[in-house]
Amino acid sequence: MTPRDEVLHHESIAGLTQKLKQTALDSGFQLVGTCRAFTEDWEHSTVQIDNAQAQSLAAYQKMLQRMRAWMLASYQDTMHYLSDRWNAYCHPNLVLPGVRSFLVLAAEYRTLVPAPHTVDCGRIASYAWGEDYHDTLRRRMKPVLQQHRLLAPEYTVRGCVDTAPLPEKFLAVRAGLGRQGRHTLLIHSRYGSRLVLAVIASEAVLEYDEDRLYAYRGENNRDDENSRSNKNDGTSQNRLFEKNASDDWDPCIGCDTCVRACPTSALTERGLDARRCLSYWTIENRATIPPELQTVLGNRLFGCEVCQDVCRWNQAADANRTLKDAAEGNATEAMCDDVRTNSGENKEKSPFSPREGENPLVLETLFSMDEAEFKQRFRGTPLLRPGLEKLKDTASIIRKVQK
Repeated sequence: MTPRDEVLHHESIAGLTQKLKQTALDSGFQLVGTCRAFTEDWEHSTVQIDNAQAQSLAAYQKMLQRMRAWMLASYQDTMHYLSDRWNAYCHPNLVLPGVRSFLVLAAEYRTLVPAPHTVDCGRIASYAWGEDYHDTLRRRMKPVLQQHRLLAPEYTVRGCVDTAPLPEKFLAVRAGLGRQGRHTLLIHSRYGSRLVLAVIASEAVLEYDEDRLYAYRGENNRDDENSRSNKNDGTSQNRLFEKNASDDWDPCIGCDTCVRACPTSALTERGLDARRCLSYWTIENRATIPPELQTVLGNRLFGCEVCQDVCRWNQAADANRTLKDAAEGNATEAMCDDVRTNSGENKEKSPFSPREGENPLVLETLFSMDEAEFKQRFRGTPLLRPGLEKLKDTASIIRKVQK
């Protein structure tokens, strides 16, 4: 039997999993969990799978059915890359051959409350205030990947941020990091839904949080009423949901605030209808925003956070931090304690903190720029994605609706 065919013994599985998790926390992630990878041979092989694998397979197939129905309803609009890579979503071994496990990582990006609305300024979604989160997450993943290669060199590993055809939010739920809310985003009982996700695919077998319904969050995290520490084993493995530790826990029970607050009614029972989503129209779709949506655009230049702003879990998360001081003018910037990392990153400023002039952005800044100036000014930020002409087009609409 070759080393690649061997399965780590139980103690090594536990040790590898715990060390990878702790490395992720030390690198600046707030949450990390593990789940199985659905593999093609489960569905087509004559080898009998165990109950845990069967549950993982059933959950994955149910998610794929919902995703397929969403696509057939044309809710993806021009995002054809989703349907073009459908086969890879169905079979993650096309992302990493021989994949057995996913390590799912989450980082909180909110650093302060948005500045008050001013005329002739455009609001940028708070996840895009600073450095491009793809770069931030890849940098934070690097020590985890290095640790994996050091401890289990016989197993291939791959880090993914958005661009790989993986259902990150579904995997985060399976890994015990939270539940998907009506606004379609992952909700964690302490951090709310202002999280960005990364996934590490591995050939190695790991201990799976989907089997225990808790997330590992580290010794230095503060507890709240929904998440109490359970450190009696010395590994800091904390239960994510003490009151609702079950697979059917619903963070949105009795609440549809985000659905009612959406200015374009983009949130439906099937999910987010991109054709009506202002975030989609200000970032992904290069065409001019349709007239019926322009009337409710407001000052949204890049993205829309209405469903996030009204979410009760985000409001509770804000109340537990020092964001209130920033809103009342008692601090120039209220940093989230947990965004400051224990690694080599700048401890005084989060990479998610707004760059000068981006909370909000003066619209005239865009109109006075040429392409070279734009690329220089917004290099390394998410605002490069829509491009200068699209942002100018949106800025023109903002000016029109503000008159």
